[in-house]
Amino acid sequence: MKNFTSLIGWLLLAAILAVPSFLFYNWWASNKKNETATQAPVQSVSTATIFAGSQDTPTQTSPPAFPQQQKTAPVEKHVQENVHPASAARVSTAAAKSQRLTQSTAAVQESATPAAQAMGLTQAVSTSSYYNPKSDRDPTITTEEYRTMKEAENFRRETERQREFSLHRQLKEAGGESRIKLQGIVGNSVIINGEMYAVGNTVQGVKLLKIGSNYVIGEYKGKKFRKILQ
Repeated sequence: MKNFTSLIGWLLLAAILAVPSFLFYNWWASNKKNETATQAPVQSVSTATIFAGSQDTPTQTSPPAFPQQQKTAPVEKHVQENVHPASAARVSTAAAKSQRLTQSTAAVQESATPAAQAMGLTQAVSTSSYYNPKSDRDPTITTEEYRTMKEAENFRRETERQREFSLHRQLKEAGGESRIKLQGIVGNSVIINGEMYAVGNTVQGVKLLKIGSNYVIGEYKGKKFRKILQ
């Protein structure tokens, strides 16, 4: 596909360069032909005028005062009559050739522009259709580096999961038993946070329901719990 695209590009470039060269060659050949045709009548007129003057002029004892001017004037007149139309024709021909050259170049450029656009569109479509990676792994990273990064990511996720689980457990356990700290039991009284309390007392929102030999049963927000002395 890439070689075919390159071939089309070279063909378009050759066509763009060949058209101006061909038109310039035609214009140069036409000018050369016009110049040759212009020079031929001038030479023939000059020869005919000279020979005609030599035959019609009678024999004189003394030559005219300005013979060169008399012979040159008709020749110059004929040359001007023949040269001016040829020059005008050459100018008009050159203008027409230049206009045709401009039109041809514009047509070639207009035809090349859609082809270039189609070429770019085809290349974009082919690129988007052929690019279909099977993995999101960066190709510049080695397998060892990718494995290390994967392990670090898994460790981070596991740590985050453990932290969330621990936080959830703490919130779940943050009941009445975490609000009191048993420091000792003396008979029917219990020492909590440095103070003596009996059954029916309330400490930090916890109501003491029963005091055992080594434990306390309390109630916090309607939930009963048992806390053992350690």
